[in-house]
Amino acid sequence: MNNDKEKFIENSIIKHNILETHRGSHIMIDYYKLQIYDANKFANFVFSLMKDIISIYSSMTIVHSHLHIFNPLLTNPGFTSVLLLDESHFSAHCYSDDGLLAIDLFTCGITDTKTLITLFHNKLLENYPDAEFKILHTLERF
Repeated sequence: MNNDKEKFIENSIIKHNILETHRGSHIMIDYYKLQIYDANKFANFVFSLMKDIISIYSSMTIVHSHLHIFNPLLTNPGFTSVLLLDESHFSAHCYSDDGLLAIDLFTCGITDTKTLITLFHNKLLENYPDAEFKILHTLERF
């Protein structure tokens, strides 16, 4: 697991210190090959993890939060969730049957997004070790 953490940081664009020259960052990550046997349990796990990461490990304030679990009779099973933050947002979108999860963390302040996204990543892999990931994009903002 520790090797996965090091590999995650080494292979990512976010290993440099964004805070030295910019006031914020936007990180988007896709996970795939998640083995999701209970879509509702997974939705609540990810939503709780997002809230814990922000509440425990950052000084940001959650202004509003929402989790919407899709009705599998109307659409593909999955969920969408968002934390509206005083510095921007943290969101997740999942297609449970396809094992796909998209994570989006955007901050407009001095928050260390590298640490937050690494904490999220490690906890997700601890609970769903078959998951694979691809960092889509990291943008320095402002």
